[in-house]
Amino acid sequence: MSDVTVSDALGNIRVVLGNIGTPQKPDYGLQVVGPGGQTTIIDGTSDMFKIIATGTATVAVPNVSGTNDTVVVLTALGSAFTTPPMAAFSMTDDVGSSLNQRGPGFYAQFNSAAPANDYMVTTVRSFVFLTGAPPNTVSVDLQGRATIAGLGSTAAHRYYILVEVGI
Repeated sequence: MSDVTVSDALGNIRVVLGNIGTPQKPDYGLQVVGPGGQTTIIDGTSDMFKIIATGTATVAVPNVSGTNDTVVVLTALGSAFTTPPMAAFSMTDDVGSSLNQRGPGFYAQFNSAAPANDYMVTTVRSFVFLTGAPPNTVSVDLQGRATIAGLGSTAAHRYYILVEVGI
């Protein structure tokens, strides 16, 4: 059986289906080369991240010292996890000049200083963890914390839960 190749108008090979290795060390799969030379290989030995859940949540940041949490429990993902999957977040708030939009990232946090004082008064962060009930269930926590005094704002975020899968 021979390889299947596709070339562009200039004769550059852009797609190979078959042996993407060398004759001495064959590796069978699919290789796609983009216009800029970037290569994607699907050979059954490579991994990628797949988004298995996404959603949004909001949390009210207290006006006074304290913490509020919004926890989203993702029971539909099952309880087969022994460590939390990877997560990415993006955030914004309702008083954009104070917290500003951040993201996407793997850990999202805002810090804000009181105008008259030079210390942090508001933190909004989000993280993923495993719950105990039901065991090993993925959960996302959006936390708004005020130290000394807060902005009284509402922070919102979108989360993406990713797992590594073979391609």
